[in-house]
Amino acid sequence: MKWMTITIAAIALLGNFLYIIDPPTMDQDIGNEDDDEQGGDGGELEGSDITSLQVPPMMIGDQARYDYELFAQMFWENKTSGEWGRYTFTGEGEFLQYVDELQEAEDGFHTTHESMELSYETRASFALKIEGSDVDTVTIPGTLELQRSDYTNVFDKHSLKAHNIGKIAVENLGALFGGQGAALADVSYMVDLKTYPDPKDDPVISMDDAIYGMDQVLTLNSRGTYEGEPIWGEEDRQYNWTVEGAYTLLEHDTFKVNVTSDLWDFIYFNRQFYISDDYPFPLKGYTRTNTSYYGSEESFYIILETRQQLKDEAGSMKRGTTEIPWGDPTGHTEYPDLHPAGEYMRWRYVPADGSEVDRSSFSGFTINEAVDHAINTSPELQDFIEEYDMRGEVVVERALWNRSYEDRLERNQTYWWNLTFSYVYEDEELWEYYEENEEWPEWRYTILVARSSEESWNGDKEVSTFIAGDEGDKYFGRRRGGVSEESFNANDEMVTLTHSEKIFRIDDTVKTGAFQDNVLTDDVWFSYSLVGVNEQNNQGLVLIQQITGIKTPTSDNSWSLQKDQVWSSGATLTSSVDANTGQLLSVMTDDGSELASIFM
Repeated sequence: MKWMTITIAAIALLGNFLYIIDPPTMDQDIGNEDDDEQGGDGGELEGSDITSLQVPPMMIGDQARYDYELFAQMFWENKTSGEWGRYTFTGEGEFLQYVDELQEAEDGFHTTHESMELSYETRASFALKIEGSDVDTVTIPGTLELQRSDYTNVFDKHSLKAHNIGKIAVENLGALFGGQGAALADVSYMVDLKTYPDPKDDPVISMDDAIYGMDQVLTLNSRGTYEGEPIWGEEDRQYNWTVEGAYTLLEHDTFKVNVTSDLWDFIYFNRQFYISDDYPFPLKGYTRTNTSYYGSEESFYIILETRQQLKDEAGSMKRGTTEIPWGDPTGHTEYPDLHPAGEYMRWRYVPADGSEVDRSSFSGFTINEAVDHAINTSPELQDFIEEYDMRGEVVVERALWNRSYEDRLERNQTYWWNLTFSYVYEDEELWEYYEENEEWPEWRYTILVARSSEESWNGDKEVSTFIAGDEGDKYFGRRRGGVSEESFNANDEMVTLTHSEKIFRIDDTVKTGAFQDNVLTDDVWFSYSLVGVNEQNNQGLVLIQQITGIKTPTSDNSWSLQKDQVWSSGATLTSSVDANTGQLLSVMTDDGSELASIFM
């Protein structure tokens, strides 16, 4: 229970680390009311005489440059053994926020829209200090650069795309391992991530807009409640805010706003920021998230703080001169329901192979061929499907494909499909089984199917298809788990195997990195997942979205690919497509140090 609690807390704190570049959002009603109370003493700031304030809307050309600091610390102690550990992260640097010129931006359906670009840049140096009862104190320095651009349709304010580029460099990483092997190792990474939320989703309302945006006028008596969507374990997700006073900051009259919240009465959140009627961005801000547990046998606490303040120099805040043309119909008013490059067919167990198989990467062995061979060849799988088809529905929850060559001339090759069949259960059914048997049911069946193609010197080819992993193999056969009916949401027709490739190839990064002559290269793993990433099966995702306001693309099921791994090769490429709609969800490249050769 303690580690579950720590994990939840760490997710929340990670979210607040990202908070500095994208504040919380909601899509509920705005709470805003006045009363007679005033709060805040302004600290060292001089008081101001203003009694009301209206923050102006953003304009093209707006820019704000801040000094910013970060402090994070985690401490744990086992009071029985005396073991303890403390991790302290400190950083400082510069944070830049600006509204760029209008841009043509593609959504996940590869439809172009006129968009507003809001960008954030961070450059910082940091140090991680590690202390503990069984380690020598060590400090690891490093540097960090982040750039994020959000693209919003100027017609309806719908989110189209986010582009993130990050660089991190760490010195002397080997010191964490007692100076063994890699004591002088310096590592660095560069990540390029593009994400595409569903462009049809209504725009969310940020915390800042809920409090002082949308032409709202604040007074010294203003206070209210900012509500987010309910999350697991807490039906009301609320942030209480109040104007705590008027102060002069860098010769600007400002209001100080204080925001507080708690999650599960365990994780506490506080944000303070200063706004003026001169600029659309806050002039100063502070956030703190902390949580702790103190028991008779063990204790821990986690603290994260960020501070940012407008630089005290000329040009740190620039006001734009061009209004953003919200409502402009040239931003395109309609979004497709299905990707125009996709082919959509009815399915059984898995999506259909589709047309043009002979020209695809899977011409040697398709996903439907693998499923059919597994069912027709494995008596144990037949028994599994027969048993659970009578009770409901069996689907392939996950299918993973790759190809390997057995000789340098690439005449002998093997195709692999690792399939996981799952029973679709109701939650009540799962708990009834557990109460009766005191263990979780084995409602999954995993099986590995292969097809080998061997070509002799005179051109004769021999093809054999076989089960490579089945009952008796500890990695295959009946496994615990299954697919919850609540998380099962597949259309009657889905993107075919062959046309998922077409959609991937539209993105230049994926096409050049994972394909050659329009066929997947040998080192690519390709997969289908019925239960994708969504709010129902990933509460941590919900929490990060609520705290940070970063709208993470989700899918109920998806086609995905991955080339290489950073650990072994120093680079990786990943991308996903929604199997229901054909929408491109994300593209990420990661290049940097090859850790396997350093630490193994």
